[in-house]
Amino acid sequence: MMKSSKININKEKLSTAYVLAEHWKSDLEFYNDELDFLTVLINKNFMYLIDKKEYPHTKKIVVRLKESVDVCEELLQETATYMANLRFLLAEEMKIMDFDQQKDHVKLEAKIALLVRTCRSVKQEVFTLAKKVMEQEKMKRLIQA
Repeated sequence: MMKSSKININKEKLSTAYVLAEHWKSDLEFYNDELDFLTVLINKNFMYLIDKKEYPHTKKIVVRLKESVDVCEELLQETATYMANLRFLLAEEMKIMDFDQQKDHVKLEAKIALLVRTCRSVKQEVFTLAKKVMEQEKMKRLIQA
């Protein structure tokens, strides 16, 4: 059985990590709200307007959007757990942190960065789709006039 590696860490570094985690949590809550808005935008306003040729592309966007919502919720939970661990270490004035906890910080940061990139991409796709739908509706109204 392999023994867990320990690293020395001071209270200032723990506090800094906790503040960073608070920012991550705030950002994730924002992205969660944004993803909810995009989901409503797709479900309520555009799904019934999409013609058959756009449906496969729209379905891909909806799938990516749902996956992003799921990942965001998982990351919110992971961040909450990470913050609880940091609070414990700070409260106990621990001087040693498991190397695994340090790796968790780096992994969580990388996952959040990936989610941010994905959210930007999905948002761009939803807005492009929305623009296309609005242009189609405008053309239909012009033809009918």
